[in-house]
Amino acid sequence: MRSLTIQMVCAVIVPKSPILALSIMIVASLPTKAEQSAIGMFLAGDYGTGVAGLRDPARGGDAASQFYLGVAYAQGWGVISNAKTVVEWYRRGAEQGYVKAQLNVALAYLGGAGTAVDTELAGLPRGQNALGMASLMGEGTGLDMVEATAWFRLAGEGDLAIARINERLARNQMDAEMVRLVEPTRQQLLSAIDATP
Repeated sequence: MRSLTIQMVCAVIVPKSPILALSIMIVASLPTKAEQSAIGMFLAGDYGTGVAGLRDPARGGDAASQFYLGVAYAQGWGVISNAKTVVEWYRRGAEQGYVKAQLNVALAYLGGAGTAVDTELAGLPRGQNALGMASLMGEGTGLDMVEATAWFRLAGEGDLAIARINERLARNQMDAEMVRLVEPTRQQLLSAIDATP
């Protein structure tokens, strides 16, 4: 039985710091006791039992269970590692708004992990926003405020309101030279997306 869905938006700016925690949408279903138990076992290192307990909730649409099954397949914890299965479970969780899954599937699609390099997600506003967050947090390619802002701008152009907020917050933390580099970086990202078959 599913409990309610909680949505919140949070924004935190750390003054005089290169680190900026931006607005993100968090959509989390409160897990059932079985799901909590399976995730708890998984996080405690009992991967075999945890994975076994995650399968049914994941198949039933539980985004957190889908994400943790993706992690299991990525690391080979309780299952045989399988890159395609990793992407599939992350994608399922991402489609339901699970932020960690959105970030991981965006990185996988952009980098070609478990799939051919696929810019479909990089061409979607939510994927672009997730890639902006990844650039901002140094996931994958390292911290890059200019690239993060360029991804946020692309996502905002795709009518994702939270991305426009993220862009504005990031831009406010940049000096004039960095702001000047955002548009050329945006153009490079668009070229990379368009050039990928």
